[in-house]
Amino acid sequence: NRNNSSLANQLYGIVLLPVAIAFMVYAMHQYGRRSQMIRRRAPGPYEDIIGPSVLAVALMLSIVVQFSLK
Repeated sequence: NRNNSSLANQLYGIVLLPVAIAFMVYAMHQYGRRSQMIRRRAPGPYEDIIGPSVLAVALMLSIVVQFSLK
């Protein structure tokens, strides 16, 4: 029973790790893009509609996978 719990915890981390990395990469990309736009005094647009939606779907799918594994 304890081994199953440990395996489930490891699988949870393995499934969630790429999602967390994607959030970090996206945040750094947006930060760099926006800081360059500010330095160039670009009029915009500064918002991104697609990126957060993709990340939200990826997070929801990872949560669904976690519930299906248990």
